[in-house]
Amino acid sequence: MLAKGLTGLDSERTASIPGVRARAMAACGVYFTVAVTEDGELLACGFGGQGQLGLGAVLHQQQPARAGGPELFANQRIRLAAAGCCHLVVVAEDGAVYTCGRGDCGQLGLGDGQPRRRLTRVPQGLFAGSHVVMISCGDTHTMAVTAVGHVWTCGGNEYGQLGVGDTANRLGFTQVDAGHLGGARIVMAACGWCHSVVVSVEGRVWTFGAGWYEPTVPQLSTHTFLCTAEHSPPHVYPSTPSIHW
Repeated sequence: MLAKGLTGLDSERTASIPGVRARAMAACGVYFTVAVTEDGELLACGFGGQGQLGLGAVLHQQQPARAGGPELFANQRIRLAAAGCCHLVVVAEDGAVYTCGRGDCGQLGLGDGQPRRRLTRVPQGLFAGSHVVMISCGDTHTMAVTAVGHVWTCGGNEYGQLGVGDTANRLGFTQVDAGHLGGARIVMAACGWCHSVVVSVEGRVWTFGAGWYEPTVPQLSTHTFLCTAEHSPPHVYPSTPSIHW
C-alpha cells in the first residue's frame, strides 16, 4: 500500500504527476521519493522527518516540491540523485555533491555525523578534485565514483560495506584503495542495505559487505562469500557469464 505523499499522488492508482516531466532519473528511500526533471530541478515528496527531503522544516510533503534551486546549486542543474534509508545525495552538472537527511553514521560525508535539513555541498577536495559521475546509497552508507574511476565511500561500516578494510564508520568520504581493486577504473557502483558492488570499465565485479541475509541466503555472489571474519578489503572474481547474477 502506498501512503498519500510517498508518490505525490492522492490514491493508490498508477498515474502521472501533473506538471512534472522527469528526466529518467528518480530515487526512492524509505517513505520518500525524489525526481530530477528534464530542466535539472530536484523534486521531493513523502516523509522528511530527518531532513531527507531537503526542504528545511517540512516534515511531510504530500506533493512534489522543489528542493534547492539555482542559488543553492551555483546555477548548475542537478544530474543524479540517490536515496538511502533516511538520506539523500545529489550530483550537479559540474560534479558537485550535495547531501541532506540523517547523518549519524557519516552517510552525508560532511565530516561531523550531524543531520542536515537542507542540501549541503560536500567539499570538492574530498574527492581529490575529481568530479563525481555516479552515486549510490545504502541504509546508512554512500558510495561515489569519480571521473577518474576511483571509488569513495562514507557512513555505516558494520559489515565492511565501505570496502576500506575494517568496520569503522567514516564521517567523511574515504577513497577505497585502488590496489584492492586491482588498479581498475571503476565506472559503476551500487549499494545494498549493508553491502556494496562496483564494476570496472572492463566489466569485472567486486562485492563487499554483509554476505548473508540469512545463514543460507548469500547476497554477494552465488559462488563466493567476500565478507570474512576479519572484514578484509574487497576481493575480485572474474566477470564471466557463469558467475554473473
